[in-house]
Amino acid sequence: MNPDPFIATAHALTWHGIRIFPTQWQSKAPLLKANWKDLATNNFEQFRQMVQTIPRYGLAIVLGPTSGIMDIELDGEDATKEFEKITALLGGDTPTIAYRSSRGIHRLYRWSPRLGEGKAVVKYRGIELRLGADDKGAYSIAPPSLHASGQTWYQWLPGRSPWEASVAPMPVPMEEFFAQVRAQQIGSSKVEMTRDGDDFVPEPGQRHATALRLTTLLAGHIRLNRDLVTEMMMPFQEYVGKASEMGYEEARKEIHNMVSTVHRTSIGDDILVEVDFQEMYEAARSMAHEVRLQKNPTAQTLPQVFPEWIERMGCTAQRSQIPRTFVLMSALTAVSSALGNTVTAQPSLDTSPTGLQIYSLGVGESGSGKSRAMKTILSSLEGSPSFITNTTPEALMSTIGRTPRGATLKIVEGKQLTRMMGRYSGDAGTDNTVLLESWSGDTISITRQDQRKCIKIAHPFLAIAATVQPHNLRSAFGVDDVMEGLMQRLLVYGGDSVPEEVDREASKEFADLAFRFSQTIIRLSNHRPNYGNMLIMSVSHDDPTEAERATGSLRLVLDEEGYRIWSEYARYKRSMDVQDLYPEEHPFRTDLVRHAEYVLRITGCLFMLDLAGSEERWQAADLERYLMAQVPSIYVQNAIQLMEWLWSEKQRLMTDVVEDAYMKARPEQHLKSMQSLPESLSKFASRRKRILQSRLKGKTIWTARDYQRVLRIPSAELAREEISVLSSTGHVQQIGIRNRTQVYQFSQTERERDPARTARR
Repeated sequence: MNPDPFIATAHALTWHGIRIFPTQWQSKAPLLKANWKDLATNNFEQFRQMVQTIPRYGLAIVLGPTSGIMDIELDGEDATKEFEKITALLGGDTPTIAYRSSRGIHRLYRWSPRLGEGKAVVKYRGIELRLGADDKGAYSIAPPSLHASGQTWYQWLPGRSPWEASVAPMPVPMEEFFAQVRAQQIGSSKVEMTRDGDDFVPEPGQRHATALRLTTLLAGHIRLNRDLVTEMMMPFQEYVGKASEMGYEEARKEIHNMVSTVHRTSIGDDILVEVDFQEMYEAARSMAHEVRLQKNPTAQTLPQVFPEWIERMGCTAQRSQIPRTFVLMSALTAVSSALGNTVTAQPSLDTSPTGLQIYSLGVGESGSGKSRAMKTILSSLEGSPSFITNTTPEALMSTIGRTPRGATLKIVEGKQLTRMMGRYSGDAGTDNTVLLESWSGDTISITRQDQRKCIKIAHPFLAIAATVQPHNLRSAFGVDDVMEGLMQRLLVYGGDSVPEEVDREASKEFADLAFRFSQTIIRLSNHRPNYGNMLIMSVSHDDPTEAERATGSLRLVLDEEGYRIWSEYARYKRSMDVQDLYPEEHPFRTDLVRHAEYVLRITGCLFMLDLAGSEERWQAADLERYLMAQVPSIYVQNAIQLMEWLWSEKQRLMTDVVEDAYMKARPEQHLKSMQSLPESLSKFASRRKRILQSRLKGKTIWTARDYQRVLRIPSAELAREEISVLSSTGHVQQIGIRNRTQVYQFSQTERERDPARTARR
């Protein structure tokens, strides 16, 4: 049995004292849900524990004094030639650990305090000396990782692997040379930056200045085509949040205005001949792609819980530039829509059943593949009269009332969902009643004034497939939509990255699998075609059971192990320890209690999708003969994994919207807090702590810059004032200085210090 090359490499690197951590497969983003500095370790056993359940990952090495190494990277042939000139002039290159990446050769040298003080990177004619010495830190991807392009592997140079060589000190003449280069660069102008994962973004108030500097460089000094510069700068606008705040077109207009006013310097023809604009454009495209891949390093990959061929459909879709998450979640909603009221799920025989209604909301930028995914996956349902793309509350209730099986609402731009529900209400808000009652399966009563009678819909069923752009999330949900329960009933998720180029072979396979999926949806749509037919029920007096099978629902019941797993999950979600993570009436608190029911719904959809995936299995199951079917526990486990991923996605994407709605809906809390200043400060500190730790993914130690950036406080001075007040009242503790920056943490509450005593009280 061949040893795992990643484990073997990790063992060799940690033996040299080098700190390492795992990255996402085919990406530079850290793998686990934590700050990469906290993950990094030079303890081999600790690293092995970290990755023991992870099938695929990359390997990153930390640069700087904590690892004792620095990295010289040669960016292309010109940099290689320049480095060869330097080593020839200064007396040769000392053999040290080295490897090849897609861009060029990396050489690792012992870290030098003389070079490392006060600067992270020293650049000279394509040569980058990466030191990782400042607060930002730095890391490099190392062999045997796969490059983000999927085309090349990082490889150790012959005789320079960590088990064949050691980390050598940089030759003194070379160290002297880079020290002089660094000294010349220290006086150059700077723009204040702040950490965002492994990358950095301009500080608040510096984004415009940074964009102007970049456009001046590209359009003025390098003299690239103005339209090309505008396109090249749009990933920057997206990354720093301008596109979300201003809207894509306004952000583009801002860049266009900058480019139009840039003065183009005069450059001689001899220099222009040496500039390869096509190569520069390709490099810019590659950089923009890297930005898109690492734009959201905290997003986690959707777990593999679907049938194998559905997972393959998601993977081939991704290689065809349609995000896997949009395809798989649209598939789940399509299954819910196809089944409608013909299937219900229940934990055990003595519990009440629930329908399989699913409300899903995908979040992605314009052009990210949301619409393509929905159009492809939902195409088999679009011919039905109960498939709706535009409606009002009255029309929607009418459709549900005359369609016992249920209706499907598809909204390509999710901000229209609440608007169409409030079409006749003006400024009065959204009429969410039909959406809330349909999700819960509660009886809907409609009073027709023209007919002067009440019509009741006993078993309403509605599935929703919607998508929205990130910058429209805030305008899509009013306070009532969040506080009254619509947001809590939505499964919210983001899209994942796609490759720069389309894989033609994958596109063909995706088309074949999408056709297979459409056949599966047709099978599910034909399940119990006579559901709700009162004529059949009324004439089948001789065999009521047969009539019930033809016109009633198939009840899915969990097996014994599945019921045990589901019950533990339900108790956990409804426990006070979990509920107390949020204050009373907080939208996320009311969200948690619905997770167990959603797990039942997802379980039923996954089970039926698996059976209908092949004609043979579907025929063998012959579900039309039964009133009840038992669901194995594996589907419950998969549903819980998916629900927990969706919960993390909802918190990541919706926290700002939810907090704003909660504060607007509970203004009386401010009046009450005026009665007691200590109580006011305590509640304020608790809220700040909860939001900060949520957005820092559980990290308890933070800096003043973290506090300002994460909580979106307008100025650093105001952030420091808040911290000072909270420190003076004992809610925040100063715990020391790291990397020349003061770090803080919130004080423990009485409940956290002694939960048993608090519970007894």
